[in-house]
Amino acid sequence: YDATTLKRRQDAVWVEVSKKLCVDDYPTLFPVAAAMNRRVTVVLGPTNSGKTYRAIELLKNAKTGAYLGPLRLLALEIHERLNEEGVACDLLTGEERVQIPGAGHVASTIEMMNADVPLDTIVIDEVQMLVDSDRGWAWTQAVVGANAREVWLLGALSAEPAIQALAARLGLPLEVRHKTRKHPLVVGHALANNPAGALRKARRGDAFIVFSRRDALNLRDDLLALGKPVACIYGALSPEVREREARRFAGGDADILVATDAIGMGLNLPIQRVVFT
Repeated sequence: YDATTLKRRQDAVWVEVSKKLCVDDYPTLFPVAAAMNRRVTVVLGPTNSGKTYRAIELLKNAKTGAYLGPLRLLALEIHERLNEEGVACDLLTGEERVQIPGAGHVASTIEMMNADVPLDTIVIDEVQMLVDSDRGWAWTQAVVGANAREVWLLGALSAEPAIQALAARLGLPLEVRHKTRKHPLVVGHALANNPAGALRKARRGDAFIVFSRRDALNLRDDLLALGKPVACIYGALSPEVREREARRFAGGDADILVATDAIGMGLNLPIQRVVFT
């Protein structure tokens, strides 16, 4: 077959396999986890409810552990924070591996989970992705196959029905905790009638959210022309540049962030006000 035809046939085979492989089959793929008496704790809440802080504290106090998240930037954040606090932690993503001598912890993207290595604690972040049509398999695999006595699932409140359903099919007992925002979220419309004035009134900690790369670059240039230090993040940037821009804003080198929804999946940034363009 030519390459296109071969790819089409391979995709068709995987579709048929996935239809036949239901959740009830998953434990047979991870016999070690299925045989363990695991304790599963679910922490659900909105942004700014302390879930990431809780994950770091859990891993700091564990002899060995793993953080599993959806983004390289999230894994990198946990990797750096644990190492800064004296807990040796590797970084493992589809793009890179950073090994720290003597590390008993690893921060990784969820697809890179190693179910063969027993750990004390595993934190699975953004667990609402269980129901995602493209990547939900990775969260299902992680919940079923996490090789640890302590498994913590962190995510949005909307994740609870899917988690409860999966746990029931696996016979996993759950402890569910609900969190609330640490600071109120106030919605206002004061800037709506004067977009140009909104740029002049932009202040430290603002995040202007746009919906295309072109809009991100244009708005960045408009703010720079007003003499305001700006960081800019959008999906087409390389991971290294996204990381650099996130650091500039988080570290105070840039007062204002212009971004697309590339920052929307749990990336922890010191944003004080969100302005949707």
